[in-house]
Amino acid sequence: MEAELGVPILLRHQKGILFTPVGEKVVEYARMVQNGMETLREYADASRNYISGTLQMGIAVNYAHYCLPQVLQKYVADFPHVSIQITTGLSQYLYQLLTSEQLPMVVVRGDYAWYEGTRLLSREPLYLVYHKEFSRADLPSLPYINRHTDPALTASIQQYLGEQNLLPVRKNLRIDDMDICHHMAGKGFGWTILPSLVLKNTDCRLEPLVLMDGTPVSRDTRLLFRSPYQHLPQVKRFMEYLSALVPDH
Repeated sequence: MEAELGVPILLRHQKGILFTPVGEKVVEYARMVQNGMETLREYADASRNYISGTLQMGIAVNYAHYCLPQVLQKYVADFPHVSIQITTGLSQYLYQLLTSEQLPMVVVRGDYAWYEGTRLLSREPLYLVYHKEFSRADLPSLPYINRHTDPALTASIQQYLGEQNLLPVRKNLRIDDMDICHHMAGKGFGWTILPSLVLKNTDCRLEPLVLMDGTPVSRDTRLLFRSPYQHLPQVKRFMEYLSALVPDH
């Protein structure tokens, strides 16, 4: 070590050794390292008995609203030593955070090109939703309460509307909130198309969206993640909890 530092650490004499000022600093640093190793050893020993660390991810706002509390309640109760950092937002925004390496894992709704880890969490059927006092024949005369979604799902919805002679719509209202769309349809303001996620205990009439060829129109929710991230114990457990969740709808 003296050769590496280029200065003497010890002064040797007949009765023993003395530490030089640099040597005293080396001893002080060695003690700090030893104490640090003991702390790490305690942490490692403790981690064998419980899951700890940080869970960082992004979750699509609608999934976070309807499903996240159920998952987190159980996860936090089972693993109270895990620090949780969750970002919510639109799926496209979260996908951008994932691809730019600002988030290691996201839950998104819709189809996104991702070539690392992915899991299908749910596939929700879509429904035509309107007030129970209306009939199907009334719909062409009522406003269509539309909302923004991804291009692939928009194309399927437009195909369904065309096949069902619901185009052109009488009036297209754009409201980018599923709960508000549901509420307005329930009040008889018009009709809308929504995934089953938001239709628990609804009073509206529901008709599943099925194309002429028999293909049901649905909405996927997927977990996308960087492959190494799944091996962290706290992440692995959370992924198991998400996969086991059956959305309450």
